[in-house]
Amino acid sequence: MTKQICIFGKQYNSLVDSISEVDDNFTVRTKDDRFFNFTSTSVSLLNELENDIYHQRDPELVRNFVELILVKKGIYRAPADCRIFKKKQPALTCHQTLLPATMVNRIAVQLHWLFRPLLALFLVGLAVVIHATYIIEHVGNFTYRYIFTYTATDLMMVVILSLISSLIHEFGHATACHRFAGKAGEIGTGINMMVPVFFANVSNIYTLNSRKKTIVSISGLYFQVIYGTAVIIFAQWYGQLDKFITLYLIGFTFSLLPIYRNDGYWFINDLTKRQDLLNDVFAVLKRKKKASILDIAYGVFFMLTAVLVMFLILRFLTNSGPEMIRELMAVSKISFTTVLRSTLLIFHYIAIFFFFYSLLKAVTGFILITTKQKRTQNKNEKI
Repeated sequence: MTKQICIFGKQYNSLVDSISEVDDNFTVRTKDDRFFNFTSTSVSLLNELENDIYHQRDPELVRNFVELILVKKGIYRAPADCRIFKKKQPALTCHQTLLPATMVNRIAVQLHWLFRPLLALFLVGLAVVIHATYIIEHVGNFTYRYIFTYTATDLMMVVILSLISSLIHEFGHATACHRFAGKAGEIGTGINMMVPVFFANVSNIYTLNSRKKTIVSISGLYFQVIYGTAVIIFAQWYGQLDKFITLYLIGFTFSLLPIYRNDGYWFINDLTKRQDLLNDVFAVLKRKKKASILDIAYGVFFMLTAVLVMFLILRFLTNSGPEMIRELMAVSKISFTTVLRSTLLIFHYIAIFFFFYSLLKAVTGFILITTKQKRTQNKNEKI
């Protein structure tokens, strides 16, 4: 139920749900789960309006604040205001809710105990030892030949365990969000760059400080590594789990590395109180921002990562890929394994194509923007 506010004789419905101090700013959360950053001055006035103690303020200032900010953003609404304000949606091509927020919150509250510091430290330490031991003993599994070869049982096992792993990962984020913000959103699935993905709505982290945001960012991997540890232990008696474990470890590594918009990336962003570190690096390159040590360090890391990815892609295109094509062409009898291997190989080439397409698009856009800025600068100098 919304709160009724009367300001200089005019009625408004207040959708303010909470006001939280976040680092050097304030976040206002509305009852329909939208979030807005406010300065201390604005929050002070908002609190006065909420508590009906604004009468000593300049009337013109109050009216402008209400009409141009609060009403415009939908934080305050006139009784006849029927506008619909959309919440921030996942950055996916399409998405569908699997578990509603009410169900997610009911489950998440039962998992708070996993965030007890000593227990978490013990579980992570145990996971590091078990994962490291497995990698050393099975280092030969990390090859294209092994990853691209499946039986029907292998495929079924990988699909089922991967779905469970992804769901547990998202519950990690949701549980941490509920633990620190008191509320989590829905869990769903969608498509990102032609790849099916799961997501958890943790928009309530906007009400948290950077330390707690950092925990939420890394909690998906924390839950996932606990799950992975259990699977690795069980694999001692059931060797067919090795295929899933290999793919899980590769995916986990890429999620941990702070590459663009993955868990490791948001972990670094929240830890350093940045909004978008890669955008900051681009701003430095465009000379819109002075470079900091973090900007330079991440810029170098990103470039080295890009070079490594390019090396792996070129190695596949010139070595592993053609070799697998020759092997498939030499097969005389078609089997399930052959068909699946061919399908995976085709998807690999499609993924590589879209990688180069995205890279070319990003580089072209950067060059065009830079060229336009230089032309504008030269034009201003002539004037």
